[in-house]
Amino acid sequence: MRASSIDESLFGRDGINILMPLFNVCTLYHKWGKPDQLEPCDRQLLAVLEKQFGSNSPEVVSTLTSEAQVLRTLGRPKEAESVEDRLASIRSATMVRP
Repeated sequence: MRASSIDESLFGRDGINILMPLFNVCTLYHKWGKPDQLEPCDRQLLAVLEKQFGSNSPEVVSTLTSEAQVLRTLGRPKEAESVEDRLASIRSATMVRP
């Protein structure tokens, strides 16, 4: 996590060079079962992906899927539903299947 903070200070919070370290941190939060820390991590990762690939790119699908799951875990079903609607829209437009 400290390495990710260092990368953020060097490359910015949504720079492409933060993508892999941030992805790794989010993966750790997921594996450790820490949804309260995974949710903001996913949001930041999503911002980086959207900046690099566009908000409706298939590249954001896995992060949006994670975000919807973590929101349900945190007891925020309306937000999860909104994310799932966005996922469905991206999938139908790009033919990406779950």
